[in-house]
Parts: sequence; C-alpha cells; structure tokens
Amino acid sequence: MQYRVFFVVFVATSFLLIGCAPPEEEPELTVEQKIEQINEWLPDLKMELAMENKYACCLKEGCNQCLLAHGSCPCYNNLQEGKPVCGECYAGWQLGQGIDNDFTRDDVKLDTDHHH
Repeated sequence: MQYRVFFVVFVATSFLLIGCAPPEEEPELTVEQKIEQINEWLPDLKMELAMENKYACCLKEGCNQCLLAHGSCPCYNNLQEGKPVCGECYAGWQLGQGIDNDFTRDDVKLDTDHHH
C-alpha cells in the first residue's frame, strides 16, 4: 500500500514538473533568415488584406511600401481615380510592372506625401 502511494505521488509530481518546465528557447535567427521569413509572409498578408478590401495594389507583384508603412494599399483605386500612387508603385509602372493595360506609365502620378 505504501508503495502505491509513493508511486502515485511520484507520477503526479513528474507530470507537474514536466508541465511546468520552462519553454525551450528558439535559436536566434540571423538577419538573412529574418528577411527570408518576412518575404515568405508578405504574399499571404497581401492576400488576407485584399480579402478584407484593404489591399488594392496596381503592380503585378503588389508593393510592399504601403503594406509595411500602413497595413493597406489603395494605389489601384488611386490610379483609377486619377490620384497619385506610392513611390514603389510609381517606380514599378515606370518599369512596366503595372497591372492595368488601360493606363500607361505616363498616366501614373507620384504621391510625394503618400498619405492613406
């Protein structure tokens, strides 16, 4: 009987200690690994925001400037309304990366203030 009580106490204590163990520390990522991780997340973030009508970019790959600075992108809507776009979108249009053939790079205006 005394053996069983000791065994039950031992097992219970073991489970408590295992559950209370400090979490293992994750190894520190290098700068390159952090950048790689961010680049993996960006397409998914853009898609999530687009589904929430918060990301409407005018570039084929979608800009990062608006996403990182404001958490949204109105540049395609701005383009359609004749308003300026962010610097990254403007540069993309100058390089032929725009998504809408109804516009040319000469139609795109640079937003020097870039406010959302």
